[in-house]
Amino acid sequence: MTPGPPSPTMDDRSTTKLENGKRRSRIDACDVNEVDLAEYFLADERTSVVALYLEGLRKGRAFFDVVRRLAASKPTIILKGGLTPSGARAAASHTGSLAGRDGAWTAFFKQTGATQAFAMEELLDAIAAFHHLPPTKDDQVGIVCGGGGVGVVGSDACSRAGLRMAEFDDRTHGKLAAILPPTDASPHNPVDCENPFPRPAMLKAILETLAESGTVGSIVIDKIAMSVKMRRFLGYDTQVGWTDEPWLEEIPVLIRSRYALPVVVIQREGGEPLEAVECEVERRRLRRYYQENGVAVYPTVQRALNALARVVAYGRRKG
Repeated sequence: MTPGPPSPTMDDRSTTKLENGKRRSRIDACDVNEVDLAEYFLADERTSVVALYLEGLRKGRAFFDVVRRLAASKPTIILKGGLTPSGARAAASHTGSLAGRDGAWTAFFKQTGATQAFAMEELLDAIAAFHHLPPTKDDQVGIVCGGGGVGVVGSDACSRAGLRMAEFDDRTHGKLAAILPPTDASPHNPVDCENPFPRPAMLKAILETLAESGTVGSIVIDKIAMSVKMRRFLGYDTQVGWTDEPWLEEIPVLIRSRYALPVVVIQREGGEPLEAVECEVERRRLRRYYQENGVAVYPTVQRALNALARVVAYGRRKG
């Protein structure tokens, strides 16, 4: 038997609380509430992704109905505060809200199809994924990285996020083996490029091979310096003579536009040499360039895959 909508305990019908033995009114959202906002975003053609932070509700049934329609139309991400006993106490002191039971909200997310976030960081990461990545329901991930240990961590992160590491067939293995160095690299998934500084032509060929494999639904690029300037900051330009290839940073955008696959770049933070300020300026420039061209950027692979998993789950719910 299908459970009904969340119970009335989700409604915040009380706007008063006891304080020093006296009852004091708390009036928040007195003329515009969460139902009004959700209905507006549902009707607004310019809005493609909706994100909400909630504590308590005054119109639980109406909110349930509009969110169900909203999530069927647009990715809808909700961070619900006050689900734990301590969080509920904080919500009561903050807005006077009755936060509601955790079980009722579990049913709410299951029945409406809204995406749940458990922290503000997760909410923002999910917004970025839904905004920058193309829709997908394929949970198979291909990871391209600059080091074996990085690949192991990425594989663990993939499993924790509920995604699958894509399996390559013999043809894909053969193509990757022909592209990669004969030693200290791996043509398996995750694809180890031997170091964080692969030649641009090699990196492009690897990503094209993954995109054309037929088993990779999205691509994650981790621990690979994606600009000539960044590689120069890291001191690698003294070892090779090809740092005049500025199209290096364009490769993820090329793959994203040509194959319409979600492409994610991991830009780790910290650990720079003395030119830390210059590194940060370059990192921000790259992040903006990628985001403007449909490539999502995250500081860690776990955050990236958690956000990607939400995109996949939403795509599967919509069919």
